[in-house]
Amino acid sequence: MNCEKKQNMLKIAYFTDTFYPQINGVVSSLVNLARSLADKGHTIYIVAPKVDREFEEFSYPGITVLRIASVKASFYEDFRWAKIMSLRTYKVLKDAEINVIHFETPIGLGIMAINMARLINTPLVGTYHTFISDPRYIKHWKLFKPTVLLQNISWFYSNQFYNRTDLTTAPSQSTIDELKENGCNPPLMKTISNGIDPAIFDNSRSDDIRKQYGLSGKTILYVGRVSYEKSIDTLVSAFFLAADMDREIKLMIVGHGPQMDDLKVQIESSPHKDRVILTGAIPHDELVVSGIYGACEIFATASETENQPMTILEAQVNGCICVGVDARGVPGMIENGLSGVIVGKGDTKAMADAFISILTSDEKLASMKAKTLENVKEHFLPAVVEQWENEYRSLIENFKGRFFKDKLFYPFKKAGELLSRPSEISEE
Repeated sequence: MNCEKKQNMLKIAYFTDTFYPQINGVVSSLVNLARSLADKGHTIYIVAPKVDREFEEFSYPGITVLRIASVKASFYEDFRWAKIMSLRTYKVLKDAEINVIHFETPIGLGIMAINMARLINTPLVGTYHTFISDPRYIKHWKLFKPTVLLQNISWFYSNQFYNRTDLTTAPSQSTIDELKENGCNPPLMKTISNGIDPAIFDNSRSDDIRKQYGLSGKTILYVGRVSYEKSIDTLVSAFFLAADMDREIKLMIVGHGPQMDDLKVQIESSPHKDRVILTGAIPHDELVVSGIYGACEIFATASETENQPMTILEAQVNGCICVGVDARGVPGMIENGLSGVIVGKGDTKAMADAFISILTSDEKLASMKAKTLENVKEHFLPAVVEQWENEYRSLIENFKGRFFKDKLFYPFKKAGELLSRPSEISEE
């Protein structure tokens, strides 16, 4: 590598409270981006919680994972509370001459990222992935009822992180708009897709999956957490309505989560229980080569809390037609009636009708699949990675120092406005 090119390489530290062995969309999107940047010669550090069970640590050329001491959180499976400061991590990043710090989660390691950016004096970036103010997320805090007050406090809390950044990003424009409406006002806010790499998928085993599970060409797939915020009970109810109309369709659920027992009870109560396949959680690197996506015709989600779900991008790049609800980031990913179907929130009848309409028409299946494969190209990783490179370099070039950028005191009159105004999200 010549001297000029080497000087142009970035040194980026990502801070995330969710990482392997935990599997979710935040982890997938971060790993995709980190790998792609490392492939282009950039130096990447990932700061993540240390876990107390055996697993194979993530390893990739050009990427260093730094684990931070943590304790298990009781409210959510696989989640951990990490320390908010680490002298060892500071020394490593300081010696590495990190020139951008980027946090993915507004929790313990988000705090560490803010502190590190101050100490090392680098630009700070934050990506907003999860609507922690949504009542369905608040439900996981067992001691609290999801009231309007708690929703507004959650927004206030979130803003303490993102209002300290030089750049806040989100994968969908609808999320950027909602952030602004709820008091998020950093110097820069931009929409950058999570991105998807089609090269990581292999559907050569799809026929084996079809034989293993007895799939007949009418299979609906869900991949993700089994939890309140995913509204999987609504999806299963819609499937049972569709199953009343067609004896061949099946539902495959890939994932696990805190509401798994509730899901099993719901399934067992239906005469169609034998047509629901529960695979449990599958490690992401195994899922993408399992052939499961290629063995299914439809990907469905009833979640109303999505920003830009990686599972929809993964389904689309494999040609699955997506059915989702008219909420937040999902409508921006599905061209209604052309590449998939958007239905109303909680409308199980409309979702069931969408399943039947797609699965009983070979013409509709073919045309929607073609449109899906065409539309997902705008999210391919090369363009997304180039956008990130440009944003990082612009921040470095225009950086004036943390003293001028860091908001040490949040304007509490804004907090008062947030806590006193009604929420647009209904209480549950």
